[in-house]
Amino acid sequence: MPIHVRCACGAEYPFRDDMRGKLFKCQKCGAPIRVESTGAPVAPSATAPSQDPIFQKDKYLLRQKHFAISDKYGVFDEQGQELLFIQRPAHLLRNLFAVFAAFIMAGISFLVVMTFGGWAFKTHTAQGLTVLLAAPVALMTMGVTWFLLMRRRNVHFYHLSNRRAPILIVFQENKLEFPTLTYTMRDQGGKVLAYFRKNALTDLIRRRWTCMDAAEKPWFEVREDSILLSLLRRYLLGTFFGLLRTNFVFTDPTGEYELGVFNRKFTILDRYVLDLSPDASKRVDRRVGLAMGVLLDTAERR
Repeated sequence: MPIHVRCACGAEYPFRDDMRGKLFKCQKCGAPIRVESTGAPVAPSATAPSQDPIFQKDKYLLRQKHFAISDKYGVFDEQGQELLFIQRPAHLLRNLFAVFAAFIMAGISFLVVMTFGGWAFKTHTAQGLTVLLAAPVALMTMGVTWFLLMRRRNVHFYHLSNRRAPILIVFQENKLEFPTLTYTMRDQGGKVLAYFRKNALTDLIRRRWTCMDAAEKPWFEVREDSILLSLLRRYLLGTFFGLLRTNFVFTDPTGEYELGVFNRKFTILDRYVLDLSPDASKRVDRRVGLAMGVLLDTAERR
């Protein structure tokens, strides 16, 4: 008995029963579809797409604003019209205060241990051991103080008409994470749109991000375009004067279908092109795609 599969774009296809469970590409919109009796597209997103016309486009140009303490980006369309302003604050004064306070607390803890050791122990050997103990205690105190006082660097998206109230925020979940780093994206109402995760250990070979939807189901993956170039950039040549640039490919969770690319243009200033035109069915929410593009630059420190 044939299986009738319907794509999200409305196109329908008949398949033999022995094709059940296999993937094919919709001839109308290019979206990946699994052959099932329900005809549901593979890994549908649990997040409703934005109706804002800014987030209905397929190509975006990101230009990093230089000579700024914080990471700042302008988002433009193909005609060069600016659409959005994005900022990842550095919190310079707060973090400098955190460093200053960490040194102060380290000095205090060192003096406390030394004073206690000098009072409690009378022999030179015991006092020498106290010195050895005071140093790691001071370093530990410094690290804890800095960690508690430093601020997370969240990513804020703004309309050009209002740069005070962000329309989207990507939250850095934890100040320090290992081996998995996690970011959560929310809209201006606080609703979760997506989760971004990367593993620092697998990054040693090839940088890869996984995007989960609001229900924490796999949505898409982003990885460096080439393992060979990744290894050359990381361990041998670096960027080689900007010639070996880090570009990324968006794919479905299986890695079979390409949904877009994130390329760095060869210019003096940092310019990036997010091209999601292969994703004709707009499976990737453009808000989430743009956030991923910013993280591929600022969170990768490339």
